[in-house]
Amino acid sequence: MKRTAIACVLALLCAGRVAAAPFAWITNQADDTVTVIDTATGKADATVKVGHRPAGVVASHDGKRIYVSNPESRDISIIDGEARAVIKTVPVGEGPLGIAISPDDRQVFISDWYSHQVAVLDAGTAEINEYLPTGNSPAGLAVTPDGKRLVVANRDDNAISIINLANREALATITVGAAPFGVTVDASGQRAFVANVQSSDVSVVD
Repeated sequence: MKRTAIACVLALLCAGRVAAAPFAWITNQADDTVTVIDTATGKADATVKVGHRPAGVVASHDGKRIYVSNPESRDISIIDGEARAVIKTVPVGEGPLGIAISPDDRQVFISDWYSHQVAVLDAGTAEINEYLPTGNSPAGLAVTPDGKRLVVANRDDNAISIINLANREALATITVGAAPFGVTVDASGQRAFVANVQSSDVSVVD
């Protein structure tokens, strides 16, 4: 996919929303912002300026840090959840897209659409310290609740990768539907649900 076309895909598929109770953080691609919604009232609490064409968003489990991927400016924004302000912008590869966080909040995983890998951010230092190889055009990411595995949707391979986070090795590559883009894992960590945008279906993976 050409860089000029990615915005169209993002606008349809990857406008992010994440809950960090009692607030929801929603990316607004058209104006390069993130809106904070008070889930108790349903009203906007704040709007934060981030990078260009924000896509994925994830919050630490205590809600103190919000991480936003900005594929068009090739970076992520780290937001102080209490101050409602960007505290650091970190360059990430060629096209950071999907984003997920470990259960202990120590690592943030960012898929890089163009370089076909996942960047690993150390949440303590706010620096990228590692890259994990994946398939072609990685998009959505999910970490299992026990923190042992990372699931990556590789859009141009029609497959997902399952990575063992203990040794950073791929456990399996599993064929799913056409153009998998989003992925989530259930609370048990035993099932992954993959949204396939070209075959218009969902793959359920053990």
